Amino acid sequence: MTGISPQLLLSFLAGGMLLLAFFIVARMRLRSMLMMFAWQSFLLACYAALVAMTTNESHLLITAVLTVVLKTWAIPFYLQRSAERSGASQRLQSFLRPASALLIGSVMVIGAFFLTQRLVPMTDPNYITASVSVSMMLLGLLALVTRKGMYGQIIGFLLMENGIFTFGLTLTGGMPLLVELGVFFDVTIGSVLMAALSYRVQKEHDTVVTDRLSELVD
Repeated sequence: MTGISPQLLLSFLAGGMLLLAFFIVARMRLRSMLMMFAWQSFLLACYAALVAMTTNESHLLITAVLTVVLKTWAIPFYLQRSAERSGASQRLQSFLRPASALLIGSVMVIGAFFLTQRLVPMTDPNYITASVSVSMMLLGLLALVTRKGMYGQIIGFLLMENGIFTFGLTLTGGMPLLVELGVFFDVTIGSVLMAALSYRVQKEHDTVVTDRLSELVD
């Protein structure tokens, strides 16, 4: 690692997270999506740890550990376990085919790089990582609105949150520890509640596909 600048390592980690975000958007099986999300969260933890070492913000090491424990292990495990216990289908439905989702996602990523220029100049060392974080937000939004099942929408929400967190790390070097702990608490509780709701809906109506659930209102 001698001679490799921290900024270059951060760019590599950001590139890996963006690649995994594309995989999440394209995957159609819950287990595969959760595995990609877990690996992305692990890279995010490495990103936070590297930022901590380069900026002397030691509290970010706590953030990195929490990211590994909650997003790399606890949340994916709980979502998978909840889906298996409720009998939900492991194959998720989507309004888009994987190829179409990748195409639209690629256009959104290109747009994100142009949009980020208004916030961070291209000459800024953080331009690439900031662009990647905005791209992750948009890809998470894409997964959120195109997935028919509640579990797929939950993962889209979590992908957006990873993008928002990366954006904060890139531009501010991390928020105060209490704020970050509050965010982790909200995301964890939100994920647990959404998974519990999905479990209940699957048990009651034998489906978590939202467009089918809307028919019950009529």
